Amino acid sequence: MVKGPSSPPAARLAAWLLLALTATLFFYRVDELPLPHGDERSFLDVPFRFANFGDLRYPVFMSESFGADDLRPYPPITALALRSVAVKSVGFSARNSRLVSGILILIVILASVWWLRSCFDVSPSLLALVMAPIAFAPVVILAARSTRLEQETFFFGAASALLLVSGGKLGLTRSTIVLLFAGVLAAVAAGMHPFGVVYGGLAAIALVA
Repeated sequence: MVKGPSSPPAARLAAWLLLALTATLFFYRVDELPLPHGDERSFLDVPFRFANFGDLRYPVFMSESFGADDLRPYPPITALALRSVAVKSVGFSARNSRLVSGILILIVILASVWWLRSCFDVSPSLLALVMAPIAFAPVVILAARSTRLEQETFFFGAASALLLVSGGKLGLTRSTIVLLFAGVLAAVAAGMHPFGVVYGGLAAIALVA
């Protein structure tokens, strides 16, 4: 059992302050900072079309001469699908799309906290010490405040990884249903972005081991 040096009230206060600061960094003035760039503007076409026309086409980079009217070869059809559904349910805007990114990243962080607490009984103060560098990393903050393919890939891949190691003490879960569900999530992540193949590979190794 790993315990931190702080008293429980102080440790809980530190954990709540960390959560509040993380939420501030992820969501405060998210529609203004950072300024949108070309990739983000083009990726927004997918949820925009889904919200307004009900399809998942990607009309910016792929011209009709390459069959883009009927087929979307890039990004993969699974990419941005979760975001498109979420944004359509609350109304399309660049701000709402960025909020989806922040929520997905925050869910992964909170799920990681839950995993550390449930499997290793890590104290709140030590959790804050471990998770702060992750939550405050510039690349994580930027991912939470922009629209790209990587956020959904990371969300599904991290969910798969956490399910695989939910057996406790770095042990793989023995539940067949959980293993299969983790494999499905890893496959979805692998179909969204090239780096998502890493999650699929880990799941495949776990399922055949």
